[in-house]
Amino acid sequence: MTRLSIILLSTGLDPKVGGPFESVSGLARGLANLPGTDVTVLGCSRLDAAWKLHRSRWGEATMSVHQGHVFERLSSARRYLFKRLSEGSVDIVHASGMWDETTLLVSALLAQSDVPVVWSIRGMLEPWALAHRQTRKRVAWLAGQRRALNSAAVIHATADSEALSCRRAGLRQPIAVIPNGLDVAPLAPTRQPPSMGGPRRCGYLGRLHPKKGLPNLIEAWSGCDTTDWDLVIVGPDSGGHADSLKSLVRHLNLHNVRVTGPVYGRDRTQFLEDCDLFVCPSYSENFGNAIAEAMERGKPVITTTGTPWGALEREQMGWWVAPETSALGIALASALRTGPDELRSMGLRCREHVANAYSWPVVVQQMNTVYEWILGGNRPDCLFDGDTFLRSPSRPVAATALST
Repeated sequence: MTRLSIILLSTGLDPKVGGPFESVSGLARGLANLPGTDVTVLGCSRLDAAWKLHRSRWGEATMSVHQGHVFERLSSARRYLFKRLSEGSVDIVHASGMWDETTLLVSALLAQSDVPVVWSIRGMLEPWALAHRQTRKRVAWLAGQRRALNSAAVIHATADSEALSCRRAGLRQPIAVIPNGLDVAPLAPTRQPPSMGGPRRCGYLGRLHPKKGLPNLIEAWSGCDTTDWDLVIVGPDSGGHADSLKSLVRHLNLHNVRVTGPVYGRDRTQFLEDCDLFVCPSYSENFGNAIAEAMERGKPVITTTGTPWGALEREQMGWWVAPETSALGIALASALRTGPDELRSMGLRCREHVANAYSWPVVVQQMNTVYEWILGGNRPDCLFDGDTFLRSPSRPVAATALST
């Protein structure tokens, strides 16, 4: 059997980065379980080694993590990459994320090798993401990010909306639309309602970052009748945003709102199981891993049109509203008035929906068909159906959308 050798490039090696860690580690774990597939995760990390605490999340994939100050870790990772390329032991390089060492490693690779690159954008070309630190990103785009992306054989988007953002940015190569995956575990058959005997819980799980729209959520909560409900906001702090959220809670005198630190592993799952309702008020998500995780645990969801989860509304699984305080307030008021039995019914529809479409075996197999196509196999079904550039992967034309 011909072996397929894949290098996954990522700086998302720690759960603190949120979705990128879950999506890349799950892909690595799933690919490494495929017969005849060798997977290496090549990443850069800062001086701490927190990623080692979560080594099991990467399964049987080989880990090549390069630490130290920025130039030290980048130089070390490049040496490893060039060694593998010179040995001819790499068939596909799959990069995840932008605006960091990943781009520099891909640029170096493309200068030395014809090994094809698949690039997962991870939401970083969405309008909100581009507007955040816009000047710095425009400089990076012109300095090399655009050129590196242009040279990818295939772009990976997690939803049609992200594929459209890639087109608006000027990317013209084929786009594979494949969602992030989930570990679908059985629900305990004798499980009791999560908040029996106490307040019902509305939960948020994710980074505490301005992109997540959490002040809108807190302000919307203050305008609702939240009797017999608690709001618990859980996640790693980003740039001191947690303190501003806590300050807002105190200012609004909200005694049933808590902002706490991150939870991982079994504690993360338990947090979701203890919720009656999940809310993600984000301005922008290319996928929203925590949304899918909450649905997998059988929880109805309130989220925004900045996420690709319109199915919540279509399938009566939750609420999908504008990322604004007033719209969130209307959705919250409706959800908080909904009885426990109806919320559980909505949650079970959520679970069935994600189990059918987003389990890791399904997602990994889709990604594997893309790799095989690049190397001469059959055209996969997951290519963006709004794409007028469906052709075999090749060097695309130059992108210009961010150059003015």
